[in-house]
Amino acid sequence: MTKNLKIFLIFLGVVVLGSLVALALQSPEPVEDVVENEEPEVDEPVIDEDAVETEEPEIDEPVVDEEWSCGDDFIDERDNQTYSTTKIGNQCWMSENLAYLPEVVGPATGDTATKYYYVYGYDGTDVEAAKATSNYQTYGVLYNHLAADNSCPIGWHLPTDEEWHTLEDYLATDNCSDTRNNWGCSPAGTILKANTALWDMNTGTDNYDFSALPGGFRDTYGNFYYLGSFANFWSSSEVDSRPWSSYYRYHLSGFSTVYRDTRGQEFGFSVRCLRDL
Repeated sequence: MTKNLKIFLIFLGVVVLGSLVALALQSPEPVEDVVENEEPEVDEPVIDEDAVETEEPEIDEPVVDEEWSCGDDFIDERDNQTYSTTKIGNQCWMSENLAYLPEVVGPATGDTATKYYYVYGYDGTDVEAAKATSNYQTYGVLYNHLAADNSCPIGWHLPTDEEWHTLEDYLATDNCSDTRNNWGCSPAGTILKANTALWDMNTGTDNYDFSALPGGFRDTYGNFYYLGSFANFWSSSEVDSRPWSSYYRYHLSGFSTVYRDTRGQEFGFSVRCLRDL
C-alpha cells in the first residue's frame, strides 16, 4: 500500500468517526408534554330566568277617582247605575236604595244560604223585565241578608249596626240607645225620610238628602208587604246568639223615630251603602 493511500484512509476514518460522535452528541427532539386527560365538555342547560321566576298574579286594583267627593254622583261600573250621595256628619251615604240586580226570583223563593234578589211586586226570573217595572226604578232591589252583605260596589259597604246608630245619634235630640230593640232617636225618622207623597203619611223633611223611601219588604213566608208604609234597611251585623238573624232599621210612615230590631236573614230588605273610610 502506498503512503498516499494510507493517509487517505486515515483521513476518511477520522471523518466518519467525527460524524458518528456528532450524531451521538446531538440532542434528541423535545417531546411534547403529554396532554392530560380532560373532562369532556358538556353543554350547560340554558335557563330562561323569566320562565323560572314565579310571578305574582296580577290583581286589578279598584279605580279610585281622586277628584270624587261625597255629594257627587257615583257610577257603579258593574251596571252603570248612577247614585246620588250625601254627607251626614262624618259619614258618606248613598241617597238612593241600591239597585244592583244580577239575577231575580219571585217572592216564594228564599232561604239564608243562597243570595236572593227581589223586586217588589215582580214574580219571575227575567232581570230585564224586573228592571222595567216602576217599583224597581223607584225603590230599587230587596235583598236577603247574604245578597245584601255582598252587593255594595267597591269602595262602599253594607253599614254595621254601630254605623246605623252613628247616623241616628247625629240627628237625634231624644233618647237614642244603641242597644234598644224598639223605637228611638227622634226626630231622625222624620229627617231621614224623603219628602214625597210616596209615603202614606208624608211627614219627611229630608234635611240631609238621605231620602228614605217606603219600599216595603219580602217576608219569611214569601209575600211582599207594606209598600208606601215601611222602609227597611239591613245592617251587616249578625245577632251573636242567633247567627241566622241580623240587625236592621225600619222607618214607618208618620213616625219621627227609627226602629232597631232583628230579623231572620231570609227577609228581603232594602240596602243603603256607606262609603268606606
